[in-house]
Amino acid sequence: MRRRCMVFFMLLISSCASAQINFKGRLVDVSTGAGIEAATLLLSPDLKVKTSSDGIFQVMVPKGRYRLELRHLLYQTKVVALYLHRDTSLSLQMLPIENSLDSVVVMSTGYQKISLERSTGSFAALSKAQLDRRVGTNIIDRLQDEVSGLILNRKGNSAITIRGMSTISSDASPLIILDNFPFEGDLGSINPNDIEQVTVLKDAAAASIWGARAGNGVIVIDTKKAKKQGLQLGLNHNQTVALKPNISYERRISPEAYIGIERTLFDRGFYQSLEQGVARAPMSPAIELMILNRDGKIDRPELERQLNLLAAADVRKEYREHFMRNTYNRQFSMNLQGGSKINRFYIGTGMDKNSLDEIGNSFDRFNLKLNNVIDMLSGKLLFHTDVQVNYTKRVMNNPGLTALTLGATYPYADLIGENGNSLALMRDYRSSYLNQLAIQYPFLLDWTYRPYQEIELNDHMETALDLRLNANLSYIIGKGLKLDLFHQYSQLNSRQNFHRSQDTYYVRNLINNITQINPDGSYTRPIPLGGILDRNYGRTVSNNSRLQLAFNTNLNHNFKVNAFAGIETKDGRQLIEADRLYGYDVEHETSKAVDYLNSYRRLIVNNSNALIENVNSRRLLTDRFLSYFSNAQLIYKDRYVATASARFDQSNIFGVNTNQKGVPLWSVGVKWLLDREGFYSGLVDKLHLRASYGHSGNVNRNLSAYATAVYNQGTGNSNNWGTRMPYGVITNPPNPELRWERIRTFNVGIDFATKANRIDGIVEYYLKNGYDLIGSTAFAPSTGISTFTGNNASTRTAGLDLTLNTKNLIGRFAWSTTFLLSYNRERVTDYGIPTTATDYIQTGNNLAKPFIGHPLFALYSYTFAGLDSQTGDPLGYLDGVVSKDYQRIISTATPQSINYHGSARPTAFGVLRNQFRYARIILGFSVNYRLGYYFRHSSIRYGNDNGLASSHADYLDRWQRTGDELWTNIPAVPSAQNTNRDNFYQYSDILVDRADHIRLQDINLAYEFDVNKMKLRGIRAAQIYFYANNLGLIWTKSNRGIDPDYQTGPLPLSLSLGLRIDF
Repeated sequence: MRRRCMVFFMLLISSCASAQINFKGRLVDVSTGAGIEAATLLLSPDLKVKTSSDGIFQVMVPKGRYRLELRHLLYQTKVVALYLHRDTSLSLQMLPIENSLDSVVVMSTGYQKISLERSTGSFAALSKAQLDRRVGTNIIDRLQDEVSGLILNRKGNSAITIRGMSTISSDASPLIILDNFPFEGDLGSINPNDIEQVTVLKDAAAASIWGARAGNGVIVIDTKKAKKQGLQLGLNHNQTVALKPNISYERRISPEAYIGIERTLFDRGFYQSLEQGVARAPMSPAIELMILNRDGKIDRPELERQLNLLAAADVRKEYREHFMRNTYNRQFSMNLQGGSKINRFYIGTGMDKNSLDEIGNSFDRFNLKLNNVIDMLSGKLLFHTDVQVNYTKRVMNNPGLTALTLGATYPYADLIGENGNSLALMRDYRSSYLNQLAIQYPFLLDWTYRPYQEIELNDHMETALDLRLNANLSYIIGKGLKLDLFHQYSQLNSRQNFHRSQDTYYVRNLINNITQINPDGSYTRPIPLGGILDRNYGRTVSNNSRLQLAFNTNLNHNFKVNAFAGIETKDGRQLIEADRLYGYDVEHETSKAVDYLNSYRRLIVNNSNALIENVNSRRLLTDRFLSYFSNAQLIYKDRYVATASARFDQSNIFGVNTNQKGVPLWSVGVKWLLDREGFYSGLVDKLHLRASYGHSGNVNRNLSAYATAVYNQGTGNSNNWGTRMPYGVITNPPNPELRWERIRTFNVGIDFATKANRIDGIVEYYLKNGYDLIGSTAFAPSTGISTFTGNNASTRTAGLDLTLNTKNLIGRFAWSTTFLLSYNRERVTDYGIPTTATDYIQTGNNLAKPFIGHPLFALYSYTFAGLDSQTGDPLGYLDGVVSKDYQRIISTATPQSINYHGSARPTAFGVLRNQFRYARIILGFSVNYRLGYYFRHSSIRYGNDNGLASSHADYLDRWQRTGDELWTNIPAVPSAQNTNRDNFYQYSDILVDRADHIRLQDINLAYEFDVNKMKLRGIRAAQIYFYANNLGLIWTKSNRGIDPDYQTGPLPLSLSLGLRIDF
């Protein structure tokens, strides 16, 4: 009986086992074909399974009929009826939830893509729609006012910073990641229309995976990829017109007032030394007329008549009219994409043609992108390839007003004749003396300078070809285990040719200046006839490789683990060459040799010699990195998240010993999805709390652990004028203890949202401590150097970021608002070399001299005590007593006694953006603000010429008589040059103002065509859009009528009109 029971029991077990079938497959995004991670497949109340990182699922189930329910936070819930009677493999699709906060915040770190729900760090992701809100050539410009904590700087050594600066002497720019690898080229070469998403990594948990280069934050750029879909064609074309810049915005004295000052100086004999000097320095036309009148060559009425004619001219007006134009930019992009389950592709191309605001200058760009994905072994093996070609051409024939009129600072210069011909302008030498030389030495080349003609004669072009080849082989080894192999080959070739023909003033001046006059009257030309061609060539080749193993699994119903680890290498080489060809014949591509070793007597200043300039140089730089990285995430009960990241970087530029060449960097983070707790009954539907802590780094490529020097083979210059022997200049003394810069970051954040995301936002507080920063310190003079650059500085930054989105109205008429607020307070906590009060005052706002306890960019000043009622001299304080002893006021000032106003960069900034939608019409506008900082506005500096060199219009409001001190703070003209007086006034607190302001930045308007109603065959979507940028100031804290961010003139208004069509 017992045996029969056992047999029956075994048959029952066998029968039950045979009823179990293997149900597996992959869950993908319907639009992209990408696997959906962490989705729930519910077959019954007690039977559910989660998808892996690639959307793979597998479960053993009994035979039968099922109502399969697919769930995911970012996708619409879907129900599928199934009859499972044998082992089954399916590919299932889900549709993303539109307009969901989390649906757009799927972030890329450059190593993986993760949802907002899984992140413990500080991320900000910008979708394609957000990037397309602005119109422009450069992708960085499109990030303005889009991310809290990120600012485009108006001053400093980095165009963009994330959460303040954490370095002093090194590059403060964030690390740019383009399609999984660091990008060190020109961002202006990238076609913004090929970009799918930009993710900004702001704290250690987000950025530390990039290790030693992530201390300034990371910007991850993902370009468009091939998708599984039918054939689709997209077109985008826009044209932008920007008005001419207002170069007369900066206040300058009128030509009439300028001539009046020249009269005063001439009567005092100010110009006699110039008139009699051997340098034959140029003098303005007004002074030349006064000399003619003094010498009896013209009478007084004729003098006044010609001076009146000069006073009627305006060089800035004439330059704007004839040398400038409205900027005109044309942008066209096209993409074609499609494919099947096995093979899919994306082809994108773009062309930009920009005519810049100065005639003779332009920027053109061509982009080509080819992306392909081959799907093999039923999705287990994927092979991605990506080819990007970016070509740019810059023409720079117009160097600008300052360069073209060098030596002619007078405001009444006449540049264009009545018939449109280019008029001569004084430059370098007096025209009367040049006329004498032309008669004495008729073989000399024409020595006159005609600025307008120079633009036509210059041939200055810079081209760059950036080629990037990416390959990725991805293999799913088993359940939750994936192996990725990445490789990138990049090559950047840049070439700059500046050909100045013999007709240019630059070449004629060089040839004439050292033409040798022999005793018998004959002559020789050490610089031969012909043009001069300056060539600069750069070639950067880089190979990046990465091997990465990812593991994603559910340990049980409560625990999920997502982890990856790997190794990556970089080998980069950069060649930089420069040379010059004299006597260049553009038609036959020939040049002539010159003698660089011997010096030649100058023709005009004949008591001095000159060498022929030698610009030939060659540099080869090597940059190698070896890195090990890992990242792990543990999720418990779908509401507790913990992350950890570790990385070890090694480089060839740090340390002498092997253990000094690398740096370990790490981060940890936690997150609590409080709204998923059973006890939660808060005011908001979503409430997530998170915190992170970790270390990232920064690299200074200008330093090395070894002594470095620049070698000169012996060609003549000022360093070996007499010997012509080879020599070397030490650029970096040995520093075997040189270490990586490191940044320690702590971040806490709250993510919240009400029902249906009517209100959602992020609030974050962070602390950043930079240590082992590169700075200077005093060194023993006996070593041969007075200062030493190494790891001896530190900084501390604390800040707050706020992002708030509201859907004020929904329905046919919709209204949404975005408000961004960023606040940070940064200060230097250690720096090796304290300096003088004068250095802090004159250079503190440019980071040249950091002050411990103050921001990296800070504004300092002397205390202004008004004007002397009898003389109009500026007054200051000396030992607490009003004084005019400027030399002692300046020399006795200490860092503690001068005024510290505050940061020279905004400490609070952000944007208020509103968007309205009615049916198919969309209207939006942005108002940005910058607060909590100071600026020093310009004023008159009298110098030795009563303010002519300065030419500031404050001259007209100067003190002139007793009582004027009651309404003006502008000093009187001094009786004699007094540099200390000028410096005291220029750097006094009377010229410091708050820079706080609010600006109407832009307006965009779009209309989406109803392609179905219009019955436009083959067109899926069409939109026409209009964009206006740089609309102007709304409010400023200062009442001086000056734009604090653009004191020489605000950015001009630009208007764009474009059309997008998708087929």
